[in-house]
Amino acid sequence: MRNPEPLPRLFVLAAAAALSLQAGRAGAGIPERPESLKFPAFTFTPPSAAAYRIQLGSGPIAFVAEDRELPLVTITVTLRGGKYL
Repeated sequence: MRNPEPLPRLFVLAAAAALSLQAGRAGAGIPERPESLKFPAFTFTPPSAAAYRIQLGSGPIAFVAEDRELPLVTITVTLRGGKYL
């Protein structure tokens, strides 16, 4: 099997020039100072807790929120307890 011939030097130079022009255009929209950055308004509406609230058969309340991004299970238990109760 024959090795492919190397790309002509002119083609490599033309490709490098095209990439450098694209890189120059990508940075054109970046301001000089961080204070000049403009961001769109951020709006956040928290979900209703009632949609995730479940009362277990033995009485305690559980909040179940499903997140299917990663195959992980996280359980957090918060109890009211201590000497004052």
